[in-house]
Amino acid sequence: MTEVQKGADGKIVKVLCEQVAKPETKVRGVIQWVSKEHSLSCRVNLYNVLLLEEDVIGAANKANCEFTKFVNPESLVVRPNAKIWDLHKDAKVFDRFQFERVGYFCLDQDSKPGNFIFNSIVALKESSAKKVNVKK
Repeated sequence: MTEVQKGADGKIVKVLCEQVAKPETKVRGVIQWVSKEHSLSCRVNLYNVLLLEEDVIGAANKANCEFTKFVNPESLVVRPNAKIWDLHKDAKVFDRFQFERVGYFCLDQDSKPGNFIFNSIVALKESSAKKVNVKK
């Protein structure tokens, strides 16, 4: 996105963006549009690899530091203002859904009507997960 134009009332009237016809490098990202009239707000918890080393105790001893230094800071990424289709408004705890181009999600037991929380359970693409060099 290069610019957002707003009217006198402060509402967005136009979004200007740049098209990259043939990018030289692979473009990463997911754009999925849900209209305001047909969406619900929710929190999405994206889980990833917890530890950056397979043998954290050995790595910590070798580096002379606490094992907690090898905890992945991106093992939980929270998206507090995600939007989902309003067809999910009657979802029940532990119902599972595929969110397009992202992965499979489960409705959290702490969800309440109007306050949905979805937890990632399986990513669709390995490339969406952080690459971690785990020694075997």
